[in-house]
Amino acid sequence: MLKYIIKRTLWGILILLGVGIITYGALRLMPTDFLYLRYRNNEITYETMRELEAQLGLNFRVFRGFFVWLGHAFQGNFGYSFTIEQPVMQAIFSPRMGVTVMIVFIAMIFQLAIAIPLGITSAVNQYSKRDYTITFFVMMLFSFPSFFLAALIVRVLSVWLGWFPTQGMYTPGTQGFVLFLSRIHHLIIPIATIVLISIGGMLRFTRMNTLEVLSADYIRTARAKGCSERTVIYKHAFRNTLVPFVTLMATLLPGLFAGSIILEQFFAIEGLGQMIFQATMRGDIPLIMGYNMFLAVLTVISVLLADLMYGVVDPRIRITK
Repeated sequence: MLKYIIKRTLWGILILLGVGIITYGALRLMPTDFLYLRYRNNEITYETMRELEAQLGLNFRVFRGFFVWLGHAFQGNFGYSFTIEQPVMQAIFSPRMGVTVMIVFIAMIFQLAIAIPLGITSAVNQYSKRDYTITFFVMMLFSFPSFFLAALIVRVLSVWLGWFPTQGMYTPGTQGFVLFLSRIHHLIIPIATIVLISIGGMLRFTRMNTLEVLSADYIRTARAKGCSERTVIYKHAFRNTLVPFVTLMATLLPGLFAGSIILEQFFAIEGLGQMIFQATMRGDIPLIMGYNMFLAVLTVISVLLADLMYGVVDPRIRITK
């Protein structure tokens, strides 16, 4: 097991190196010199512009410049964000991250609680009206762009019906328990939007794997022994769908973090996603680079944990390499 973890960790480091080179190269190939534009607009001094260029390796060619940035990163210096006016790591691991983590975690719980039962129900009732209805509505929501679905929900629930506020995280002037209730009231629509967009892929994945398991011989054996349909579905079938399901879970959390960028900007939520959106629009290269590497690290760790979880959900699986 230890040998396997070390091997996967080394592969993860190589993957992070590749992601870093691609991200840095894409930022260097942008047609606009954002540092120079900020200097021309008197937002930063000439000395600050030169310091940032040296720190990011912009004075060198792309490949060499990346290793200049990497050398600073190994020393714990990921640069200075001129959008937030803080060091990059301090800007990322700030109270804004707590807001995004809270929204993403709640949305993930609701996504699992809705998509898995609906996927199983759709598979058990294959080709029925229930199956077609669930698949049609969920895939329709899955096909909408996030900003379009968010605008549609706001139009109906906030503008027409007036049930929820359109933007923000709380009502100004509220305190104590009223502030807590105000935050819940404001976050219902953003969380609901994330859930509605995300459940399509997971529901389809759950349905497909459940259908595959239901056709297995041991399912017919369990039914022949007189097991109730509930026991067959949730004890025998569902447990065997968990192995491929773990693979999907490995990309769920990083995907929700990445997807929060547009929605937080749309709903004016002061989270990590809104900060990165503003940094992207202003060409804050240090912060963009740091956030992309944060997502890459989160993805690599999630995949490693998923590999280790295979043996937990199915004891027949043993890691031997």
